[in-house]
Amino acid sequence: MDKSIKVTYSHQADTEYKVVNAFVEEFLNGFNKVSGKEINSARFRNTLPFVRKAILELRTLFENSQFDKNLDEAYFFKHVKPLIYSYLISEIELSRIFLNNPEILENSDATYYSSFTEKYRKFFVINNFQYRYYKSQSTEFDDLLFVRRKDISLTTIDYSVLSDPGFSTMLDPFFAKFMAFERVQDVLKDLTRCRSSIRKEAPGDTDITHNSLTWTGEAINLVEVAYGIWLTGQINNGEASISEIIHWLETGFKLKIGRAYRRWTEISRRKLISSTRYLDQMKDSINKRIEDENDLKANRRRSTRNRGG
Repeated sequence: MDKSIKVTYSHQADTEYKVVNAFVEEFLNGFNKVSGKEINSARFRNTLPFVRKAILELRTLFENSQFDKNLDEAYFFKHVKPLIYSYLISEIELSRIFLNNPEILENSDATYYSSFTEKYRKFFVINNFQYRYYKSQSTEFDDLLFVRRKDISLTTIDYSVLSDPGFSTMLDPFFAKFMAFERVQDVLKDLTRCRSSIRKEAPGDTDITHNSLTWTGEAINLVEVAYGIWLTGQINNGEASISEIIHWLETGFKLKIGRAYRRWTEISRRKLISSTRYLDQMKDSINKRIEDENDLKANRRRSTRNRGG
């Protein structure tokens, strides 16, 4: 998941799109099982056939008459298809990175990794409009960009849509690549941990990292906080990576969170109604405190007026 779109599904998914929800959830559960914890040739022998099979099943599901009749086409091609395809792209990318240079796994060569992250960054820059639409979660052009058409517009940059016009839209290939490339970036950053850039922030931060504050809540709650900070660009003018932010929180709160992309998968697998359960709880608690304070102030004013009367 990816600096991926903030949520995998629209707010309607839980009630209207049960079939596709079940398909995606089953896919993610299955992928986590076959991918394992190691990055090696055995992983890709399992994951690549698994994802290709899922893509064929997704196409069949889409065409099947039993598929959700109320499924919105733009929703499907904006959220569902790109998510599944992104796993094929990211697994191919990872296999190229590590199978071509297997000793990298032992050395965690940051220079080698950066050559790939730079390639992805350039792709985001070249496709700036598409990437900004992806990151902003805008919906105003969805009917144009995520609905199949008989003739593909010349504004479509990615010619891969032409290979299957009956199952492609103008922007869904871009979204698949954005999700995939960001997922790979997270894997590479997790492996190097990016400690050097964190330690350069401030010489006095060692006093903070050795304080007595310890996170005693659920680890996944801190992951929600980390992604909230990252997606809203609150640190280093938005330049800090999710891996850096998670490592910073791990150090500060003496907690082991683990790899960012795996924890994001946990969040994205939730039903939408609870995908940001902890952040929603924080918001409700803050609003309740404000309401309580306002009620207290109002009671004091009434009490003062009554005494004055």
